[in-house]
Amino acid sequence: MYADSLIVLKWWLYILLLGVIFLPITQKYFGRFFDKGYSFSKVIAIAVSGYIVWLLSALKLAAFSRTEIFIVLLVLVCINVYIIFRRGKSFLISGKLISIYAAEEVIFLILLLFWSYIRGIKPDIYGLEKFMDFGFVNAVLRAEYMPPIDIWFAGKGINYYYFGHYICAFLTKLTAIPSAVTYNLMLATILAQAFTLSFSLVSNMIYCMNKDKLRKALIAGLISAFMVSFAGNLHGFVYSYAKPFVEKNITHTKSEYSYFYPHSTRYIGHNPQTEDRTIHEFPIYSFVVSDLHGHVSDIPYVITFAALMFAFWESRRQRKGLDVKTILLGSLFLSVMYMTNAWDYPIYATVALGVIIAYAVQQVNSKTYSINQDNLKHNRSLKYASLIPWATFFSFLILSQILLLPFNMSFDMISNKIAFVWSRTPFYQLLVLWGHQLFFALCFTAFIIRKIVLYCNRPCKHEDTHKGFPGLLKFLSASDTFCFILVICAVGLIILPEVVFVKDIYQAKYHRANTMFKLVYQAFILFGLAIGYISVRLMRKKHSSVIRLIISVVFIIMLVLPMLYPAMAVKGYYGSIKPSNYKGLNGLSFLERTSKGDFDAVQWLNANVNGQQAILEANGDSYSDYCRISMATGLPTIQGWYVHEWLWRNSSELPKERAAEVATVYESADIKETLTVLRKYMVKYIIIGDLEKKKFANINIDKLLSLGDVVFDSEKTIIIETKDF
Repeated sequence: MYADSLIVLKWWLYILLLGVIFLPITQKYFGRFFDKGYSFSKVIAIAVSGYIVWLLSALKLAAFSRTEIFIVLLVLVCINVYIIFRRGKSFLISGKLISIYAAEEVIFLILLLFWSYIRGIKPDIYGLEKFMDFGFVNAVLRAEYMPPIDIWFAGKGINYYYFGHYICAFLTKLTAIPSAVTYNLMLATILAQAFTLSFSLVSNMIYCMNKDKLRKALIAGLISAFMVSFAGNLHGFVYSYAKPFVEKNITHTKSEYSYFYPHSTRYIGHNPQTEDRTIHEFPIYSFVVSDLHGHVSDIPYVITFAALMFAFWESRRQRKGLDVKTILLGSLFLSVMYMTNAWDYPIYATVALGVIIAYAVQQVNSKTYSINQDNLKHNRSLKYASLIPWATFFSFLILSQILLLPFNMSFDMISNKIAFVWSRTPFYQLLVLWGHQLFFALCFTAFIIRKIVLYCNRPCKHEDTHKGFPGLLKFLSASDTFCFILVICAVGLIILPEVVFVKDIYQAKYHRANTMFKLVYQAFILFGLAIGYISVRLMRKKHSSVIRLIISVVFIIMLVLPMLYPAMAVKGYYGSIKPSNYKGLNGLSFLERTSKGDFDAVQWLNANVNGQQAILEANGDSYSDYCRISMATGLPTIQGWYVHEWLWRNSSELPKERAAEVATVYESADIKETLTVLRKYMVKYIIIGDLEKKKFANINIDKLLSLGDVVFDSEKTIIIETKDF
């Protein structure tokens, strides 16, 4: 455990240094925040430097290497130093600000160490889709230029949203820590970032509204941080506590239902079973099961983008023209979100649109007061003012698409057809999944309605000619407006999969599963951000002590109930987390325990093979143990997990054809036909292990041995180096 602690600290120091380097740039965006956006500096640093390195590699201008990373970082250091000298004394960091930085950094480090320890209880990169995620990371590490070759489709680039895996590989190269360890460190980092970023954003939403309420701001930030990073839905409480209590003490019935933590993410269509099976995951479930999927990797970027939009909206009164710096960084983050998890691009473009609409209405309104309508020059000023917000929004979209061009040039859309759903969720199930979030949403909506009523009924001054929605935006605080935008978007994301779905290869009873999964995942994050703000905002001194007590009790209950889930989930997946059960952070240690020969083969290939030279191993079904060598090395095999390649290639025929070719090599007696396949994919190494013998009952070992030399032989696993390549 001591050695792993040193590795975690090394990883943390690199990320800390990246954040420190980017503090000057970050402060330009979040200068009105009490912490100057400190926590966001790490994410901005990783996104900006990672994208530049990726872009150079994608354009074939520079190879993806540690040297390239350091050169790019050196240039970015110079830019930030220039910003410091340009700003002069305005950049001076006070002792109070250093204390705030230190406090946020301590929280980040504690969470990083904590979840690294949790992962060390069960570090295995095994089960669910970990093979895919880890294989992509290793493929990126081996690639000279982007996109990497698909580990399960030799000869073709990855046709998936792999930027999150790329960032893991980027940090792996930067820190020079083995990928089997950084896979687990990356998960711990994302959790720590989810917490600290949520804390910073929501704290500053309260602070920017009232700078004298720092204590309340910190409470709001902590509530949202826990809601985003650790909270579950109400399913755990309802089926693990409430339902058993009712059955035992009231109805006196015995239920055969046994609660299992994944049930909260597989509820609609599963309990009771119907022909409408859906998925509705949330961050803590992802952190527990530890698949490094795009929707997980994207969490820091979506929260940072939300913070950027709030900072843009909050500073709107000081803006006289286009906010170029926000356009540049916002566009970059939109493009990064697309390459990491494409669903988040339209979701957060919509969040930006909500801010832009509010900005546009208020911009026109403020100009209307200050100009003479009879003056042509002032009319032109009004027209110009009304165009600025929309120019900002369309600049976001256009520039982000330009930044995406290198990615889209080698990417084919997986699905782009929309249809009406065949089934809808029963109302009671929506309440089980979204009850506490909708409760806070309704409370805040009632609060906003009350503000509207007060606004409409207030005494009207002679010069007060701006009744209606434009004037209301001036009446509401920036934080209230932004929170309401988050709530509206979150509710919309819950409603959408009840109306339409995006067509993909999953049909029949799983037709809207992926659509619901990707949309409500972000709804959960948006609600989590809003809840902390709402909890503090609605606790007002104007209320009597009795009403405040009632509100406090109800709010606390609604906050505590979803927090019952993480303990159940951690126990369900990891068992006891006592130190004696700690196994270390090496995610490939399971392979050494379960198949020593395969593990040694992986070690040999990693030590002796450079680049992405093709290998051949047994193909298999998705979620199986097959394709373990390509996963652990990043070396591409002819055909991998069947359903995954079907999805990525938008065709079931291509994987079937390749599967037949793999069978030809392993089973056919025809040397000519075998060589044709090997030459077609330029296969350098052939793997023969227990899985190959299990998959191919008629495996022709004598023929395979005749194709080259045995360069590795250990524990029933051999590697043959073919003669032709």
